[in-house]
Amino acid sequence: MDLQPIPDLAGSLSERRFTVAEFEAISAAGVFALDERLELVQGKIVSVLPASPLYHSTRNTINQWLVRHTTDDAVQIINRGALDLADDSQPQPDLTIVQARPDYYASAYPRPADVLLIIEVADNALLSNRRAKLLLYSHAQIPEIWIINLVDKQVEVYTGPQGTAYPTPRIAKAGDTLTPTLLPSLILTADEILR
Repeated sequence: MDLQPIPDLAGSLSERRFTVAEFEAISAAGVFALDERLELVQGKIVSVLPASPLYHSTRNTINQWLVRHTTDDAVQIINRGALDLADDSQPQPDLTIVQARPDYYASAYPRPADVLLIIEVADNALLSNRRAKLLLYSHAQIPEIWIINLVDKQVEVYTGPQGTAYPTPRIAKAGDTLTPTLLPSLILTADEILR
């Protein structure tokens, strides 16, 4: 027996969106596989795209560089940790530099006011990072985002969110220097992270 395709019902169905509290409860109940990378984006549970070896290598390189060069006890580096950006959004940026807390955020995930810099490494998720993630981050008024664009071998630096968007990014290519706005003692070149 051949099954007929189901017609597109997108216009006639309503979506059920989730809050961060509901998302965490569902996760705690074991509904999702332990190794499944999921994020809550504007109430929607989305799966994170699989990453390439180059993505992992680049993320690890940046993390190692930050660990070696961040000597300020006032900041902490979070590697793929959740951020509570709003009641309906809990993304997991690749790397986040946050204001330090004595409990290392054991009692609660960082909120927008805690964030100094978010770094997203992107190859196959480049468009998602540019569209959905930047929109989330600008709404939350995250002061600075770096997208390590592995496709075009450049770093896109977004600063000064204005409402629902960031102004045109500064593009850093091989040989260019990068310094986070709120962490002026951290100076690196794009060569150190682009491969």
